[in-house]
Amino acid sequence: MKKSRLGRIRGVPYQYERMIDMVTKGVGVCKFSDAPNAKYGARNLVGCILEAATGKGNMACAAEARREAQEATCTAVADMPSGEWVRLAMRGVTPGMAVGALYAQICYVLAEMRRVGKIDDELDVAIDFHNVRRFDKKPGPELVRGGDKASKSKAFYETYCTIQCLVDGQRLTLGMFPYTSADSHAVAVRALLASCREHGVRLGKVMMDREFFSQSMVSLLQESGVKWLMPCPNTPYVIRALADFEAGRRERASDAVITSSGGLKCPYTMVVTERRSGSKKDDWRKEPHEKYIAFATNDPGIDVDKYSKRWGIETNYRMLESMRVKTRSTGHGPRVMCMAITIMLFNAWVLVGALAGLPGDAARAGRPIRLHSALVAMAVLVWYPDTGPGPPPIAP
Repeated sequence: MKKSRLGRIRGVPYQYERMIDMVTKGVGVCKFSDAPNAKYGARNLVGCILEAATGKGNMACAAEARREAQEATCTAVADMPSGEWVRLAMRGVTPGMAVGALYAQICYVLAEMRRVGKIDDELDVAIDFHNVRRFDKKPGPELVRGGDKASKSKAFYETYCTIQCLVDGQRLTLGMFPYTSADSHAVAVRALLASCREHGVRLGKVMMDREFFSQSMVSLLQESGVKWLMPCPNTPYVIRALADFEAGRRERASDAVITSSGGLKCPYTMVVTERRSGSKKDDWRKEPHEKYIAFATNDPGIDVDKYSKRWGIETNYRMLESMRVKTRSTGHGPRVMCMAITIMLFNAWVLVGALAGLPGDAARAGRPIRLHSALVAMAVLVWYPDTGPGPPPIAP
C-alpha cells in the first residue's frame, strides 16, 4: 500500500498511533479472553470500531465484512475477529463502565491540550440532548418517549445529555450523561457540571436551549456559581414582560422570577434583545414577543449575541451521528459504550488536529485534518501497522 506524501512529516503518524492507543485504553473495559491461545484483544475491537465509524455502521457487521474481504483475496484470516466475537466482547459492559472509560479518556485529552497550550483557561460550553431513535418492541426504562418531527408521531429514544466546548479548535466533549425516563434535566446538568469540576475545567458561560428552562434548573444554576444563559419560552409572564419592555416600562436587563407548579420561586435576570431578521419575510412581526426575545441569566452585563455560538453543539451532533458506532444489542450498557466510543474518536480527532497544527510543524500549521480521512487512516494503521498510509491528505 502506497504511503501518503505526508508520511515524511515528523511526528504526524505518531499522533495517529496515539489516537488509536487512547481509544484502545477506553475499550479496555470490555471483557477479552485471557487464555494463552487467545488471538484477539482491545486493538482488534478498535479496528472493528473504526471500520464501523467510516461507513459500515454496525461493529459486528464491519468485522464480518473485513473477514469476508480477506477471504475473497485468499489471504490469512487468523487475525480477523468475527462478528460474534465483537458481540461477546461488548456484552458485559455496563453504563457506568462506559461512562468511566470516556471520562478517563477526557482526562488524558485535557492534559495533553494543556501541556501544549491548546486550551483556554475558561471554556464557553453548551449543554444539550442527543437522541437516537429506537424501535424496541418492549421499551425499557432507559428509553425516553418523545415526538418525532418527521412523522409527527410519538417514538422512543435513547437519550444522551452532553456538555461540549464551543471554542474553535477546542471543541471537545467534556462529559456525557445517559438520560433515562427516571431522570430530570436538573439531574443531568448537575452531573455534567460536576464532571467538569473533576476535570479541572473552568467554565466561562454555560449555554442551554429553552427546553431546560424550569424552576429547578434555574435554582440549580444559581447555586452552581457559573455564568449561564438560556432563552425564555414565551409563557404569559414572559409575553407581558416583553410588552412592558416595548412600552418603556421595563429595562433591557431586569429582575424576574420563575415559579414552579408547586409554588416554589427562584429569581433570575431577564435580558431582552431584538430578534434577528433573516429576510424581508420577518417584517410581519407585530407583537412584542415576535419582535423581541427574552434570555434568562445570572449576569446582567452578559453579551446575549454570543448565544449564537451554542449552535456549534448542533454541528458537533451532526458530526457524531455521521460516525456513530452502532450495535444490534438491546442492552443499555453496550449501547452507551457505543456512544462513548464515538465521543472518544471525536475527542481524539480534536486533539490530533490541535497537535498537528503546532507552530513547530510549519507544513501543517493552520491546515485541518478531515474527520473521515482521519478515521480511515487509523483503520488502516490498525489492520496494517507496518504498511500504513500515514496521515490523510491535507484538506485544501
